[in-house]
Amino acid sequence: MKKYIAICEKSSIMENLAEALPEKLVKRGRNYYGEHYQIHALSGHIFELFNMEDYPEYPSKKKGWDLDALPFFPKTFRYKLMQKTTGGTSAKKIFDDIVKGIEWADAVIHVGDSDDEGQVLVDNVLHYAKCTKPVYRLIQDSNTVDEFKEALQKMKPNNSPEYKAMALEGRFRAFYDWLYGINASRYASLKFGTTGKDCFHVGRVITAIVFEIFKRDYEIQNFVPQPYFQNVSKEGLTLTSKTTFKTEEEASKVADQYNRAGAKVIAMNRRKTVIQAPKLFSQNTLQGWMGKYYKMSPSDTLKTVQSLYENGYASYPRTESEYLKSEEKNKIKKIIQSLRGSGVDLAFKDSNKIFNDKKVIAHSALVPTGKIPDMNKLNQKEQIVYKEIVDRFHEVFFSEECMVHRTTLDIQCLNEKFRIQGDIYISKGWKQVKNLRTNDREIPDFQKGDNIPINFQPEKKMTTPPKHYTTDTLVKFMDNPFAKDEEIEDEDTMYANIRKGATIGKTSTRAEIINKAQKSGYISLKKDIYRIEQKGIFYINSLFKLGIDLSKESTVKMGVLQREVGTGQISIKKALQLIYEDVNHMFEKRDQNFLPVICRCPICRGRVLESVSGFQCENNDLIMMKDHPYFAAVKKKVDRNMVAELFTQGSVDLLNCKSKKGKSFNVKVMLEEAEDGSIVTNHGYVRITTEFLKEGIIR
Repeated sequence: MKKYIAICEKSSIMENLAEALPEKLVKRGRNYYGEHYQIHALSGHIFELFNMEDYPEYPSKKKGWDLDALPFFPKTFRYKLMQKTTGGTSAKKIFDDIVKGIEWADAVIHVGDSDDEGQVLVDNVLHYAKCTKPVYRLIQDSNTVDEFKEALQKMKPNNSPEYKAMALEGRFRAFYDWLYGINASRYASLKFGTTGKDCFHVGRVITAIVFEIFKRDYEIQNFVPQPYFQNVSKEGLTLTSKTTFKTEEEASKVADQYNRAGAKVIAMNRRKTVIQAPKLFSQNTLQGWMGKYYKMSPSDTLKTVQSLYENGYASYPRTESEYLKSEEKNKIKKIIQSLRGSGVDLAFKDSNKIFNDKKVIAHSALVPTGKIPDMNKLNQKEQIVYKEIVDRFHEVFFSEECMVHRTTLDIQCLNEKFRIQGDIYISKGWKQVKNLRTNDREIPDFQKGDNIPINFQPEKKMTTPPKHYTTDTLVKFMDNPFAKDEEIEDEDTMYANIRKGATIGKTSTRAEIINKAQKSGYISLKKDIYRIEQKGIFYINSLFKLGIDLSKESTVKMGVLQREVGTGQISIKKALQLIYEDVNHMFEKRDQNFLPVICRCPICRGRVLESVSGFQCENNDLIMMKDHPYFAAVKKKVDRNMVAELFTQGSVDLLNCKSKKGKSFNVKVMLEEAEDGSIVTNHGYVRITTEFLKEGIIR
């Protein structure tokens, strides 16, 4: 019989693998040993990429960082054995034991985590151990004995196409993160004096996240509320007219017309409808849910569900999908059977709303494994997260459908039609799991032709700014970065983006990067609200001033390129050449980062310069972003001529602006002034006021 050495990414995976193997193994130190099998555990990464100074071709002999040595591109990327792993274990001892195990074995079982990072992590060990033995890849969705037994029967050679693709993607991501991150971080840090522990952390994903939160806070702080009036009737049914008015007088005239005309039901429809249960959790949706309802940060959620996975209570957590593979139907039936003692009536459902291979990307949705924990032995966070995963599974496989009588009334008043909808429950079904309260309204028993009592009155309202990012909305933005708010829930677009890499970062690493941005002081998370911090504003301003591209388009471009490397559309060599060009382009501008002077700053008389993202006084006294929310809202482009007039004259007339409904209007935009006549700014960013212009007074 052949002898095998299994190399696991971490020690928490070994116990169930040892039990799943066909012979009894004995644990000595960190590892397991038997007659035909050995299991060795890494402690995460034990190899890391060289620092710049480690490469013999690095041009500088100075101690510390050297701006003149940038940008630096290694001839060949090289790894070195770490001194200590993140767990504090000796990397050399772990590696030496594995080398001896490979010499003893006839073949190797690769048990890295089931993603591109786990693939590269173990591949590096095999490469530097100069392994020439056959290597087989073990992929398991949960850390249970049964799962390992099944996975051992399905192992494939480690050089199979799907694993080679994972390795290529993971290796390329590590290389471009190094090239862009280290070069840009040192460049920005040296330019702005923040070296050492307080250096800038610049990277495609962290910078995009901080910039997006910065932009949202900028929109909120610079939002100019506009008053408007809307007619509302609250006689039994609440009817709100879609038409808006600038003055109460205009609204009141139309309200009187509505009230004189009366309202009538022109159509009534009542039908029995099934309300679908929510989808199973992906890593992203679980993080959003835990942030929204428990104020748990993404990193805390991931850390907690990772612990549940390693202890065999939940499936693999770093998943992008909310669906299950069709081949898992028998496994799900077993899980349902194991959960029957929970007191919830479950039933297997063979539905493409649950099992859909087209919407499973690498890993299926998060589910409980059927191994029931002793809740008293879980910490508080583990108890909460585990219960939410189980409850979601209960909702999806609840035996009884949630059925309602959905009633829709169409009501006509003059030239406007109102649609009112409400539900009457026949059976609550899956909603019983958490006793969810609903906001469904009871609708009076009106019939077609009935007159509806109305009393429309004008109500004054104000336009509202966008909301701050939360855990849920930030994750949705990262999955669907170019969607408008009303499209953010578009599932097909989201999965298409994930498949081609057109997202902000990878699901598996986002929590860690967001956490790094928080620890760096760039952003904060309080009560599930993300906000930019003063240090983050300085960070963005500094990168802005260096002309470093902060756009989400730039970040997404790298994600797509990574996926193209994995699918073989482009070689790593050619892809890296594109990164070299991109990084070189950044440094070509080190002495001329801005376009010509636009005008003089009205505050300090310094030069106002243009960069990729906007216009900025060289002394940071006055800044105008090109995607300023007000100008975007009225469909006007912020260009150098507009900014020059606004900064020089203190105001600019915008003609033929467009409202959300497409109506044209003219407006005067002015720099906001304090009582003493000084220009008001917020961290250097302009504040504006506006007033409508009539045709006759346009300059």
